[in-house]
Parts: sequence; structure tokens; C-alpha cells
Amino acid sequence: MLVELGYSLTQIGVMVGVAGSVASLGGALTGGWAVGKLGRKRSLVLFAALMAPALATLILPATGRVGLPGIYAVFMTVAFVSGMATAALYTAMMDHSEGSTPATDFTVQQALAAIGPLLAAAFSGFSADRLGFAAHFALAAASCLVVSLLIAWRLKLPEPQHPSVEVSATN
Repeated sequence: MLVELGYSLTQIGVMVGVAGSVASLGGALTGGWAVGKLGRKRSLVLFAALMAPALATLILPATGRVGLPGIYAVFMTVAFVSGMATAALYTAMMDHSEGSTPATDFTVQQALAAIGPLLAAAFSGFSADRLGFAAHFALAAASCLVVSLLIAWRLKLPEPQHPSVEVSATN
């Protein structure tokens, strides 16, 4: 899309690689903090739902409604919310890792979680080509809403295990 809009590979690299990465880092830190405040499932549902309007902002550059500063804002918004969602997802994945095999469990979950983006990437080229960028991003946003509803309906997370603290009163 950005190439079609006339931006150079250097501009795209700075926009997505540098600004997007900084925003993603901020989102991950914010998401990690929010998971502690909101809880695991609520955070995962909320951040998945927030991806819908974030992805919908991609319609703005797709339709030529924003210039370079607006495109930066769009990509940074998507990256920030994605960082939040990733923090919540990884927390849920750690909750589903057994104490005796946490590295293996997390690795298998991460590998399985990579299948979705892989399939989405394969489909997105077809979708953007057939529907156009604006309709493609609208479809992606709607998909996020469906996924957030599925998470809210079906996801069961174990209660986090916190070491108990015993307090004894002495006279």
C-alpha cells in the first residue's frame, strides 16, 4: 500500500521499522502493566477488541485521506495496540505452561500462535488484491471483533499461582 502511495523504501523502513518498533515497545510495556491491573482474560479480550479500530485506521492511508504524519500515527497506533495484545497473549500462554516443562510448552504455543499470522499473511495478499486495501482493512478489523468475542466466550485461564504468604502474630 505504501509503495502504491509513492513512499520510498527508506521512508517505509523508518515508519514501520523504527517508529513502529518504538510504539510496539511502548504498547508491550503498557500491556504488561494493564494485565496486572485488569487481569489476564479481560486484558486479552480488551486488547483484541482494540485491534479492530486500530486496524480500521489503516483505511485512512489506503484511501489517501492522510499525509505522512497521519500515516506515522496510523502505523504507530497499530503497533502500540499490537504490543499490548502481545503482552496479554504471552501472559495467557505462560499460564498454560506446566511448571515442569515451561520452555517446551511456551515454545509449542508460540509456534502454534505463529500459524495464524502466517495464514493471514498468505490470505491478505489475495484479499487486498481482490477487495482493495480499504475493504481488506475493514475485513481485518471485523475479524478482530469476532476473535475478541470468541476469546471472551471460550477462553478459560487458570488462576495464577502466587506463593502464599503466611503472617504469624507474636505477642
